Amino acid sequence: MAIVSMTPAVAGNVALAAEYNKLITNITDLDSRTTAVEAAVGGGTGEVPRKGGEYSFGASTQSSIGAGTLLTAWGAVGSPSGVSHSAGVFTLTEAGLYTISASVRFTSVGTIAADRYLWICGSGPSGDVWSKASSTGACFNLACTTTRRLPAGQQVRVYAYIGTGTTTIGRETAGDSVPLISLYKVGN
Repeated sequence: MAIVSMTPAVAGNVALAAEYNKLITNITDLDSRTTAVEAAVGGGTGEVPRKGGEYSFGASTQSSIGAGTLLTAWGAVGSPSGVSHSAGVFTLTEAGLYTISASVRFTSVGTIAADRYLWICGSGPSGDVWSKASSTGACFNLACTTTRRLPAGQQVRVYAYIGTGTTTIGRETAGDSVPLISLYKVGN
């Protein structure tokens, strides 16, 4: 249906029922159009889906974390859009501003006093660090976040490190979402 042309109201004159009916017709038409767009774009929720996604270790672990180890045991959570994953390398399909967060749990630590690091980078493992977290002692969980403007085709990696010996990264319990990486495009 097309928008119905209306005659503008004149101050001091009585409103005509025919013009009021045209107004209602136009409002109904606009509502049906926006509802159709919401259904097509946001699955009927009114929400516009964001590019990106989340990946976790699920039931997997990654052992032998030593000096600068690329984390590769990621599995998609849901259906990511605009990001792909292969062997620890995430590739973004669109340019834009992205918020990227990573969290891990060192499940066995070899030496309690050992330094532990987690970092997000592009080409990695060094010289291109975007965000980093570190700890010494009995803290086994680390998380870091960055917000960056990135080009289409940009690759993203997450690395971990332990200063003495080797360790394993994995979930503490079955319901945990750690380790997790989330990569989401912010805005358009």
